[in-house]
Amino acid sequence: MNMQRVSIWDTAGQERFRALRTPFYRGSDICLLCYALDDRDSLKGLGLWRNEFLNYADVDQDKFPFIVVGNKNDIPAQKRQVNSDAVQQWCAEQKVTCHIETSSKAATNVTDAFVLGLRQWRHMECVAEAELRQHGDTIDLTRPIRLVQRRICCTGGGGGNGGGQDADGDDAAMQSPGKKVFGQTRTANKAPATNYRL
Repeated sequence: MNMQRVSIWDTAGQERFRALRTPFYRGSDICLLCYALDDRDSLKGLGLWRNEFLNYADVDQDKFPFIVVGNKNDIPAQKRQVNSDAVQQWCAEQKVTCHIETSSKAATNVTDAFVLGLRQWRHMECVAEAELRQHGDTIDLTRPIRLVQRRICCTGGGGGNGGGQDADGDDAAMQSPGKKVFGQTRTANKAPATNYRL
């Protein structure tokens, strides 16, 4: 069985916690947007919550797992103010593919809501990784790489007559007029060659 560790931040939807909740949006992997089945206004407020999350979390809304959760499904049918058609329409308009009804009072579908969120997150992660592989934007850390066998450091040396070296093999950029290299007087005509290998 594949176990996942989840940290849950419940913003509670209260204005007095607004300053505290926005820093927690960054770095989130899943967002559960909750409304009450006996409160029509709570469904209307989901748009504001979603926009606030998108603003502070800095995520791509089309590639982020939003789950719409209707709470209080234990209430009698005559107390319901939100029907499933209204929720389906809202989800379609916002491009949210997952919706579930729960009851925290009766502990109905609460675990299922989080499992649904984790499955949606895992699916979107797999899709994103596949897209990156197609574009060649990923680095496979398990594949061996081949380093250049011989490299010349910026201080010159290494033999050869390329890369700004004079006939003596000295790097022209390292010389100053006269017999000084970086403020030190040369004792010989030619500085010793330095070879750096990685």
